[in-house]
Amino acid sequence: MRKILSCLALLNCLSCQPQPASNLAAKAEVSSGLPTREELLQQFRNERHLLIVYGDGLESVAQQVKQRHRRTECTLIPEGEVSRGQLKTSALLLIGANWANPVARELVSQLPFDMEEGILQFGSHHIGGANTVFCLSFYPNPLARALPIGLITAFDPGDILRFYQQRKAEGFSVYNWASMGYEVYQNGQRLLMGAFDEKKWEPDSSTEFDFTNARDTAMAGRYFNFFLHQVPPASDQTRELINNCEAHAEKILAFCQAAPLSHPIPCHLYPSLEQKGLRLDNTQPAQADFSRGEVHLVANEIFRGRQAGPENALLLRQMLGRPKLEAMERGLALYFTDNWQEKGYAYWAARLYQSGNIAPLAEILDNEQFNNGSPLVMGCLSASFVDFLIGHWGRRLFLERYASWRPSPEELPRLEASWHENLSK
Repeated sequence: MRKILSCLALLNCLSCQPQPASNLAAKAEVSSGLPTREELLQQFRNERHLLIVYGDGLESVAQQVKQRHRRTECTLIPEGEVSRGQLKTSALLLIGANWANPVARELVSQLPFDMEEGILQFGSHHIGGANTVFCLSFYPNPLARALPIGLITAFDPGDILRFYQQRKAEGFSVYNWASMGYEVYQNGQRLLMGAFDEKKWEPDSSTEFDFTNARDTAMAGRYFNFFLHQVPPASDQTRELINNCEAHAEKILAFCQAAPLSHPIPCHLYPSLEQKGLRLDNTQPAQADFSRGEVHLVANEIFRGRQAGPENALLLRQMLGRPKLEAMERGLALYFTDNWQEKGYAYWAARLYQSGNIAPLAEILDNEQFNNGSPLVMGCLSASFVDFLIGHWGRRLFLERYASWRPSPEELPRLEASWHENLSK
């Protein structure tokens, strides 16, 4: 039981002819009288006022930042209306791209980066590719050095909006003043993150997390296309995880009597929770991104058998749609696994039942209570109940009822009693 309840808690480079390094360095050169990051933070804490300047189509992003800073007085101004004087009155956050206002464009040109012709130049990095978002946090404002400036920018405003929408869907803020000094995201994944050397206000390589030159490998499967982010393709753990994903998908298609999807599902593998967390801001060993149609798994010895499920859930969602009951989808996804939590869902469900710690069926079938419960407890119990329903109804009737079924008040206790009887054997 203690083992069940112990849930583990926890950004293509293209080369181009770079802008001369001396130009970027000159933009970052500052006088010795500049404040430290801590002094900028303290200035912000004392004033508790933030001016948010946003570009066309990005008011929703600015509003989200404002909502996340409830203890701060936030003033929102469209980029086209802001004046030079306003840009040096308080802490400042710029959200936009292709700055049309000459005042904003002049200010941005004094920050230590360039985004031209599809290439982001920052420090020694030259990052190309679409959907690239660059963020600065608590950098000295070139117009008022004692005040902090932050920035969210991209090659196109639409990239910022998509980034915001994805972060919102995942429960994260699009911007956090408390984050490190700079971050680069591409296609929703973090490529670069670090702090500034406060003596020169240049990127400090000793604090940098750099995934721009990560050695990634692509491996095509029948049901999944695997992208290995610094994961050794020949390791036993990698091969086992890939083989299990493909085998589970084979079982699902046979159960549903369906043909393979027209396009394999992207499945990203990471070597550790830390690496996955740094790239995605999510430290679960496994997650399904339903909005993007992709899966992210940690592939190492520690999490052997613990990643199973999300890849099945995404496949089921694309084949059968989203059911009314979360437990049906989660349970059916785990039903096709062999070694969930090393011993399998049936083993852990039986242990919960025998120890008197089983959750009431009404809670399992209530979406809010199911999602608020322990993923480990609710996971094995939902899989056990789905297993029972398949045996009780038969495969055909189960699939017919899968998407829309909810038990009636009269049906619920009868099913619960029969399920418990099955668990007692």
